[in-house]
Amino acid sequence: MVLLKEEKQAFVTGHGGTTPWELVLVCASAPIGLFLYQQLLPVLPIRGAALYRPAVEAIVVLLPMILCQTEFLYPFGVIYLGIELVLAIMLILFFVQRRNRRRRGHKSNQAKSSQTTSSATTSSNENKNMTSFPWLSAYRSAVSYLTFVAILAVDFHLFPRRFAKTETSGYGLMDLGAGSFVVSGGLVSRYARHRNRTQNQNQDAGRHTNKGVWPLLVLGGVRLATNKGLEYQEHVSEYGVHWNFFFTLAIVWTAAQLLRRHVVPFGFLLIGIILTLYQMALSFYGWQDYIEIAPRTCGEAHHILGNDFICNMVAANREGILGCIGYLCLHLLSEEIAHHCLWNHTTTATKPAETSMRTRVGTAALASWAIHLSLVHVLGIVTSRRSTNASFVTWTLAHNLTILFLFQCAFENTDNNDDDNSCKNHSIARMPPIFEAVNRHGLWVFLIANLLTGAVNLSMDTLHASQTTAFLVLCGYTCTVGGAALLLDRLLSQFRQQGGPTNNNKQD
Repeated sequence: MVLLKEEKQAFVTGHGGTTPWELVLVCASAPIGLFLYQQLLPVLPIRGAALYRPAVEAIVVLLPMILCQTEFLYPFGVIYLGIELVLAIMLILFFVQRRNRRRRGHKSNQAKSSQTTSSATTSSNENKNMTSFPWLSAYRSAVSYLTFVAILAVDFHLFPRRFAKTETSGYGLMDLGAGSFVVSGGLVSRYARHRNRTQNQNQDAGRHTNKGVWPLLVLGGVRLATNKGLEYQEHVSEYGVHWNFFFTLAIVWTAAQLLRRHVVPFGFLLIGIILTLYQMALSFYGWQDYIEIAPRTCGEAHHILGNDFICNMVAANREGILGCIGYLCLHLLSEEIAHHCLWNHTTTATKPAETSMRTRVGTAALASWAIHLSLVHVLGIVTSRRSTNASFVTWTLAHNLTILFLFQCAFENTDNNDDDNSCKNHSIARMPPIFEAVNRHGLWVFLIANLLTGAVNLSMDTLHASQTTAFLVLCGYTCTVGGAALLLDRLLSQFRQQGGPTNNNKQD
């Protein structure tokens, strides 16, 4: 058992990563699959939708996400995505052509229908507020589901080693996990949505923050205890000896709330200054070397903090503790971008407003890429997930904004086929059911995925599994997580209908 644990630890360490563009391709599997799902809705029957829609979602959305995170990416994953794009475009052309024929053949009826549709659309737009966007919910769900697949796939040889966490510098798919969750949370934070608090609300807001952080701390403690108790393989250079993903999220979200509540209003300039000072400490004052090569305990010459226990804890968990600075900057940057680009109350939820919003997100993505490439190729600051340096922060932000932009594009043509009554009925539920359930109960589904990942690792030798076995296990695991999300959503919905407390894990 000990030898197997050491073998598994060696299997996930020492990797150099891939290119950022290949990682965009891998993560684009989600918006491309969703693009086809949107176009398929009008041609599918309404009867039995609750049964077949999850199956359709599994085939066109979840399956390509699995293919693209395995050695099957080339050629099968790329071919699968290409077929999905062609089918989606063909369906768009089909509906546009059918709509044009109907307009030519029934001009008088079409005029009446247009008046009715126009009034209904106007009424819908009047009632539609800026509290939720389906493409944003889909992006947040995709961040979770891509992570669900990766945390198990990495234990198989089927998962390309270039996608695993990088040891010191580079671009790894799994390097994006925590950062993507931080960006996802920042895009829908209270500050991002212009929900500013009055002075009288600060006390209640503090209690709400504490209420949201406690589950993360509990989950972090449970993960720490299970990892140590079950001798589960650990990648120490990921967060440290005792630190983990949940502790990082708890610290970042708490620090962000405190800064927004007690510090004078600040924007991109102050965040840039904080990130610059952190990068200077990494580059010129030895912090980067300390993170990468320092021992995990403090010697006699390292009594910096004046306390052996505190000094040893910091040394053992330096990646997680110091990394919170970079993740905090990433969270604040995503809040500012969402504040100005997404939740802008000067716009309305209309088609021109959606187009303008998509333009702003695309511009922010291009600007982030430009800053990142300048840091790497002009200033020579390599991307380091261990220290979450400035290059890592800008890369993670650029990557996530690019994927968000693709989701916006995926929802762009969902109104092209709304001429039929059946199509209108379909357009009511554009979010795939599994994605919707994950968006509602993300934290609990993430816990279920972690438990299933541990169960698979304890029940089989993932290192020596064949490619076929690994792929089938990943498919079964992915469907199980999706089924658990749907079941959880149904149970909690019934509980709420019976008068239980509501779940507020959604973006709004």
